[in-house]
Amino acid sequence: MRHLWNTRRERTFDLIFVGVLWALVVFFTLMSPDVPDTSSLGFWSCLLLHLAVVTALLWRRAHPIAVGVVVAVFTAALCLSMYTVPGWLLDATGRPEDVWLSLATPIAAYAVMMFSDHRVASWLVVASMLVVLARPWDTNVSLITAALLFTVLPATIGLRRSVQRRLIDSLAERAEQAEREQHLLAEAALAEERTRLAGEVHDVVGHRVVLMILHAEALRRGSADERTREAAETLGEAGRQALGEMRELVGVLRGEPLREGQAPPGLDELGELAEEAAAVGFPVRLVEEGERPATSAVIGRTVHRIVREALTNVRKHAPGAAATVSVRYEAEQVRVSVRNKAASRLPGELAGSGSGSGLLGLRQRAELVGGTLRAGPVTGGGFLVEAELPVYVAVAEDR
Repeated sequence: MRHLWNTRRERTFDLIFVGVLWALVVFFTLMSPDVPDTSSLGFWSCLLLHLAVVTALLWRRAHPIAVGVVVAVFTAALCLSMYTVPGWLLDATGRPEDVWLSLATPIAAYAVMMFSDHRVASWLVVASMLVVLARPWDTNVSLITAALLFTVLPATIGLRRSVQRRLIDSLAERAEQAEREQHLLAEAALAEERTRLAGEVHDVVGHRVVLMILHAEALRRGSADERTREAAETLGEAGRQALGEMRELVGVLRGEPLREGQAPPGLDELGELAEEAAAVGFPVRLVEEGERPATSAVIGRTVHRIVREALTNVRKHAPGAAATVSVRYEAEQVRVSVRNKAASRLPGELAGSGSGSGLLGLRQRAELVGGTLRAGPVTGGGFLVEAELPVYVAVAEDR
């Protein structure tokens, strides 16, 4: 059932409509040539009662059955009243002493069928109005005809409008359901394609990484030079770590949950990033300021990925440059920056590798958790990547 005054337009219309009915009731009552003594208590009682019944029409949308019952009871009392006042009623038969029709009667009959979801109760209310007005025991044809016009006709119109409204609502609901189903099908197709691509990535890249690990292991075992063996062991360890991270990423793309005890890297692993960079000849200084608050896992993972991507860009585009990773913990946010000096030698082949969308992806990831990321060259040479992230972000599933 619709609620009372769903929109501002309906609210304004109902107020104006009831105001017009009030004016008609008062005007025709006072201007009627058959009006009785206006100084009598009965006259003013009936007039105020009629205005109250008209005011009840404001609730015809939310409580149509109740309003219909009120109007039916008022009409019955009016027909039996000794104070039948021409003017606020219509003379249906040409004999004022026979019956008077309230202006609220046809409107209530229409509203009962238009706004109510209970058909049996609605027809009972309309039938009671019809019986009260028609008085079939008098066998007055003109009276019965007038009663039909003022009850059954508006009720039929209201029923027709109700059926049309239900049909329109049903069609709109079906359209929304079809759109939701189409969206779900598109998501399913996207998930299937993502799973297929994840499998291809795992097969192709994983094969190459495994070969790299095997070659590194063969070099470590076959070389007599200690430094070569250490470099080969470091290379093999990096390959195994990359293979593990790739498998984790492929699992995420396939929708697989993380295994028990397996956690993605976060703030605790920032020191490892600095050590890995220093091990391959890129000095990195890690500076943490403030007391680390309890942060969401997604925030720690975002900080880790920002630092890792920024250091990767330093190794690609500014070989030999020292970098400083600064992480400042505040009460409501985490500030992270990665700043490197100018390159000490020309970039190698790594500068042309990659998709070129690393910083864009980091900026989008920072915005997804409610933060910001800025990146650009600094005065005197070098590059700066800095981000501001909230301390806590509620997520439904944290991978």
